[in-house]
Amino acid sequence: MNHLLIQVFKPIFTAFLALGLAAGLLAQTPEFPPLDTLPALDSLPDELLADASIRLAAQASAIRDVFDRMAGEAVTAQEDQEQATALLKADTLTSAEDRKAAEKKLKQLKSATKTAQNALKKAQKAVEAAEKLAGMAPAEQRKNLPKAYKTVAALLPKPPEPEEAPISEVIGPVIVAVPTGEESSPPATSVDTTVAELPPTEEQVAEPAEDQAEGRKTKKEKKSVPAGPVFKVYNPAGDVLLNPPPRPCRLTVDTRDEFSGERRREVEKEELFRFTNPSLKSYFQDRDHIRCEAALSNNNNAFLLNLTFTIQDANARRAFGSLPRNGVALLKYLDGETITLYNLRADEGQSDGKTPAFTFRGQYTVEPGMLKKMQKALIDKIRIAWATGYEDYDIQNVDLLQRQLGCLLKS
Repeated sequence: MNHLLIQVFKPIFTAFLALGLAAGLLAQTPEFPPLDTLPALDSLPDELLADASIRLAAQASAIRDVFDRMAGEAVTAQEDQEQATALLKADTLTSAEDRKAAEKKLKQLKSATKTAQNALKKAQKAVEAAEKLAGMAPAEQRKNLPKAYKTVAALLPKPPEPEEAPISEVIGPVIVAVPTGEESSPPATSVDTTVAELPPTEEQVAEPAEDQAEGRKTKKEKKSVPAGPVFKVYNPAGDVLLNPPPRPCRLTVDTRDEFSGERRREVEKEELFRFTNPSLKSYFQDRDHIRCEAALSNNNNAFLLNLTFTIQDANARRAFGSLPRNGVALLKYLDGETITLYNLRADEGQSDGKTPAFTFRGQYTVEPGMLKKMQKALIDKIRIAWATGYEDYDIQNVDLLQRQLGCLLKS
C-alpha cells in the first residue's frame, strides 16, 4: 500500500519541487563586480591610459561572466520546468489549475531565458570592443576609451530611483485667503417677484436730518474700505537677492604664541565648488564626484589658502595620484586676470576606511601683492595640478575668498 502511494504521488512531488527551484532561481539578484570611474583623459599619461584600457577589458570580462552564469541558470530552470510540466500533464490526478500554473511558469522561464541570452550577447560585444581597445595605439585609446567605457557601464543595472513624496506633503495644506471687508451675498432666488413702489410713511417723512446725514456718512465709510487684500509695495532696497545681508565672520583659530608673539588666525572653511564629470552623471545621481572646501589663514601676516578635496572614488589615488609639492593652483577671475599659487607640501590622500572617499589637503601660499586682487575681484575658475595632470573646475561660491580675506584683515 505504501509503495503504491509513493508511485502515485512521486511525479506530483517532483513537479512541485521543480517549480520551487525555478522560482528560487528567478528571485536571485546577481552581484556585479565594481567598475572603475573614467579618469580625465586630457592630461592622462600614455602609460596610465593603457593601464585604464586593460582594466576596462578585465572588468568587462568579469561582468560578462555574471551574465553567462545567469543565462546558464535560466536554461537549467527552463529545462527543469519543462520536465515538471510534462509530468503534471501525464498525471491524471493533476487538476486543471495546477496544469495552467505550470504552463504559465514555463512561459515565464522561456521569456527569462531569452532575455538572459540577449544580455549575454550584448555583454560579449562589449568585451570584444574593450579587448580591441586594449590593443590600440595611445592616440586611438584616448579617442575610443569614453565610448567603450559607456558601452560597458550600460551593462550594469541602474540604481533604484528614490520615491517622490506626495505633492500635499511638499507644499503643505492649501490655505484660501478671504478678502477683508466683504460679506457674502445671499443666494439669488429663482422666483421673480415684483414689488410696487409705495408712498413713504409718516415715520420716514419725519426722520431727522441728522440720522440721514449719519446714514450718508456710513455709506461713504463703507466705500472707502478696500474690497480686497492689501499688498505691500515692492522695494528693491529690501530684496535680499539684490542686497544680501553680510555673512558673519567666523574664526576657527585665533591664537598668539606666548614666546614669539606671532598671531595665527584661520577662518571657517566653506564649500568652494562641486564637480562631476558629465560622463559620470548617471553614477553620481545622489552625490558629487569632487567637493572642494576653502579656508584662508594668516600666520604673522603670511597668508595661506587651504584647500580640502573630497573625492568619492575608491580609485582616487590611481586617477589623481596626489597633490604634489610646489604644484600650482591657478585662480582665474571674472575679468580674465589670473594668479598662481604654489603648494607647500605633498599630500597623497587619506581614507577614513568606512567610505570609498579620499581626502586631499593642500596649502597654497598667497603673496602680499595678490591680496588687493583677491579683495576686489570675484573668482571664476580654478586649475589644480595633480600628480597625473591638471583639471579645471568652475567655481560656484565666487565671492568666498573675497569675504574670507576681508574677515581676516578686519579682525
